[in-house]
Amino acid sequence: MIDRDLGIQYVDPTKIKFADDNISSDKPFRNARTHLNTEEMTNKRESIRTLGVLKAPIIRPLINNPDGYLYQMVAGSLRLRSVLRLIDDNASCYNAEKGEWVPAKEMYKKLKCSIRDCDEETAICISIAENLEHTQVPELDLMDYCQELVDLKDSHGKPKYTRTQIAKLCNRHESWVSI
Repeated sequence: MIDRDLGIQYVDPTKIKFADDNISSDKPFRNARTHLNTEEMTNKRESIRTLGVLKAPIIRPLINNPDGYLYQMVAGSLRLRSVLRLIDDNASCYNAEKGEWVPAKEMYKKLKCSIRDCDEETAICISIAENLEHTQVPELDLMDYCQELVDLKDSHGKPKYTRTQIAKLCNRHESWVSI
């Protein structure tokens, strides 16, 4: 397991890549929650517009990304999506430090993020734990994700993750994971 906390940094939100929805044998990490409720997104966006980002998203460094991204989202994709949407909409956001409303593109030119240098397994654990902390990940989403992990094979055709590893990653009992 690789995990090193690199601290809080302010980064350009447009340089953060969302976790891929497509899972592959060498990059199994993606957001555990696949269904984003429109009302929840609207509420999050309005909260960020009026109160700011209350909890820093967790991101990890990317090395030599051909698309120009410097980081990958680990936890907080709804917050990042909301910030990017506010910027795209030219929305005004309340800046509590200044006590005034400012354009979102000024307010979020740099976004406060927690940087973690972590491997795929640790990113999965953080993403699931953070999602469960905020809102309940739909059980079917979590089950689908586990099934994708079950189906991953290494270069020799053997399962990449054991039932025990998947249960640990998903914070569930081993009997919950079907293989």
